[in-house]
Order: sequence, then structure tokens, then C-alpha cells
Amino acid sequence: MIELAPRLIILEGQGMSGKSEQTKRLAAALCNYGVSVTATKHPGGIASTAPLAEELKRRKAEEPNFPVEEQFDLMVRSLDILQEEATMPALMRGDWVVQDRSWPTVEVYQGYEGGYPLAEIRVRKAMCLSPDLNIFLSVSPKETVDRTRR
Repeated sequence: MIELAPRLIILEGQGMSGKSEQTKRLAAALCNYGVSVTATKHPGGIASTAPLAEELKRRKAEEPNFPVEEQFDLMVRSLDILQEEATMPALMRGDWVVQDRSWPTVEVYQGYEGGYPLAEIRVRKAMCLSPDLNIFLSVSPKETVDRTRR
């Protein structure tokens, strides 16, 4: 096994951009190089955050006016739990952590799209782990539609 300092790598991008697949591929590639890796996902990537992710998804589908403050609360609670129960323990063990989504998702969906104050999001974000690397994935609108139909 290669002895390297643990790192936190976040993959971000719009829906259907391949975040989950690339997270798996990157984790596998790092493992092939002998790096110990923990792959996570936000929201709902671990058992204790799954109910929050399910509530967020359900309420977005059922409530056209689902308050952005409540969306933000669910996202932050999920990120806090993920950091406490998965990310920090993995980093403390010496693992690299490859994570599908984090704070940029909150900034885009609850901030820019939902109107939640960006300054408040950024203050809250400053209290959490900062990634060593953010990877932003992008695909064309046509590719997004094509992937949705597959």
C-alpha cells in the first residue's frame, strides 16, 4: 500500500453528468495504485443520512413550494452527519475520501436556484472540511436528455 496523506476529493456536476460513475471509477483507480479509499455520496450516502435524502426527494416531488430554508436544513444535517460518521473517520484512518456532491450542490440548488442567502451558506460551509480537490463534471443539455432516456 502506498503511504500518502489522506485527501478529500469532491465530484460535482449537474444531474446526469456522471458524478456517481466517476466517483466509483476514481475510487477504483486509486485502489489499484494501493491507496486506501472510502467513497461516499451526499445526500443519503450512508444509512443514517438516507432518511434525510428520502425526505428531501419526497417533499420536492410533493410540495411545489417546499421552503428553501427546510431544504437547506435537510442538506446541512445530511452533510454534518456524513462528515461526522464517514468522512472524518475515514480521513483519520488514513483513507482518501472520494465523495459525490457536497457544498457546491447546496450553493447551486438552495442558494442560486432557491434563493437561500449565499452569505449564510458560505458561513456554514466554512465550518466544515474543505476538499483538497473539487472536480466539476459537465455534459451538454442534449447528453443530459439522452442519459435520462437510457
